[in-house]
Amino acid sequence: MKPEPAEVADLNVVNALTTSHQTILDILRDSLADCDRKHALLALQTEIRQLDLIAKVTGQVNTGPQMNFVVNPEFVRLKQVIVEKLLPYPEARLALSDALDALAEESNDGG
Repeated sequence: MKPEPAEVADLNVVNALTTSHQTILDILRDSLADCDRKHALLALQTEIRQLDLIAKVTGQVNTGPQMNFVVNPEFVRLKQVIVEKLLPYPEARLALSDALDALAEESNDGG
């Protein structure tokens, strides 16, 4: 049985993160002004974690599983079936093959 989440009255996570972010930047700025490299580096490490969390909470970073459908066995089989059915139509088969190759290349490039 999953525990119930603790209730926090009127907590706006984005606002809380924004406030925390500003505080970290203030600490970083003060540490740099005081030539306190140790605390500046600690603040910078915290800032990096903070930015990662902000990006996740605001949806700027996709943390869900990602799948390359081009190598998915079902997609490969579908491509084979379509190409086979287009054998009597060489121009259409070639156009589809070129389009699928371009799609695979785009997927491999991370686009």
